[in-house]
Amino acid sequence: MTIQSIAKQLKRSGFFSDVQICQPNSPRSDLEVVLSTPGHDMLARLGMDGFCCEVSRAVPECGQWGAAWAVQPLGEHIWPREALERPHGVPRVLSHLQDAGVHRLLLEVTPDLCWFQGHFPGKPILAGVVQLHLAAMLAGHLFGLAGHPRDVSRLKFQHLVTPPRVLELSLQNPADHQVHFRYAAEGKVHSQGRMNFAERLR
Repeated sequence: MTIQSIAKQLKRSGFFSDVQICQPNSPRSDLEVVLSTPGHDMLARLGMDGFCCEVSRAVPECGQWGAAWAVQPLGEHIWPREALERPHGVPRVLSHLQDAGVHRLLLEVTPDLCWFQGHFPGKPILAGVVQLHLAAMLAGHLFGLAGHPRDVSRLKFQHLVTPPRVLELSLQNPADHQVHFRYAAEGKVHSQGRMNFAERLR
């Protein structure tokens, strides 16, 4: 069994659209993978641990051989430039799907994000205002909306967000200056609402 054959089997599993062999002695992993649409959906539904179990079942040789793989995050272009000015200010985007005007992004929420500092010691929670802030930045960037939302309606916070977690953020733009957002993970909706922006940039 070679790393090349494991890479081929991972791609044949259907969970990944691309599998690349890393440079020798890579500190992260042996393989970097890009999620397919079925892989995106499964990771959103099962979480990272459950997804890894499914990958191990589909390609048992990966675990037997000891090959480590990691999801390759999308480039920083997915975030507006100002979002990147603060160190550890935004989660990594593991996948981004767009269909019929709906954007679905998988965000890797890790304990090193700056928003967890002091909130709360020993029991980190991603505050609702931060969830709104991140959703508004991505909505503005993806839909070409200017500034911050002028108001938020139909806002519901249903489950706490604690790290580590992979959240699926869904964004839909049904009206000119309006964006519906929803954070979900492992079958639970964490928060949702409707943001109203003042104007479009384009």
